[in-house]
Amino acid sequence: MPFKRARHDDEKHARRLSILNAAQTLFDIEAGQLPTVSQISKQANIAKGTLYLYFRSKEEVFLGLLEKIYMEWFATLELALSLPDSNRNNIIEHICSFVELRPEFLQLTAISRSMIEPNTCDEVLTAHKTRLHKALLKSAYALAGVIPELSEREAANLMVRSYAMLQGLWLMCYPATNSVQILEKHNLFTLRPDFGEQARKALSALWREPLPGTKPSALKNTLFAH
Repeated sequence: MPFKRARHDDEKHARRLSILNAAQTLFDIEAGQLPTVSQISKQANIAKGTLYLYFRSKEEVFLGLLEKIYMEWFATLELALSLPDSNRNNIIEHICSFVELRPEFLQLTAISRSMIEPNTCDEVLTAHKTRLHKALLKSAYALAGVIPELSEREAANLMVRSYAMLQGLWLMCYPATNSVQILEKHNLFTLRPDFGEQARKALSALWREPLPGTKPSALKNTLFAH
């Protein structure tokens, strides 16, 4: 079947999405390794030159994939905040369940600093960071709306700390293959805790911290109350 070039915006969006989906499929097969542009274009059933119309490198492809997952994560948080029975435990459950269902999220963020961002041009990286900044502020606004004691900035900081905590736990719970073998061989189980359990406990503790300038009594009937 002859290849048809995308000409309209919706067609271009669909083509870009198919490239990201192809990249994710390949990444899922061998996490930690970025497939080549040739492999991605073959998986997406497009010419290599066509892929370059959308992304200038494999790193840009995976930066795009990571941004797509980030946006889905923010959307998950905002959905949890919009529920009538929204409370601390429900929100934490939404956050942790998303990460467990999308393991490629923290796998990609773990290698982004060393493999993806250094090989992405400043223009693309700046645009990416700007969109993440806006999405974070949007979610922080929603969080502050549910917790009046939090300013938008404090809400954004709480989200950043939550993300950083999850990233650190992920690295601890899912070490390199050779480390896993050593830990299992010598029964060093404490160095490889269960991610789901520890993530929920860690976020529960973090989200119970007193809010800046807030008296304990002010927490009554808010998100933090049982």
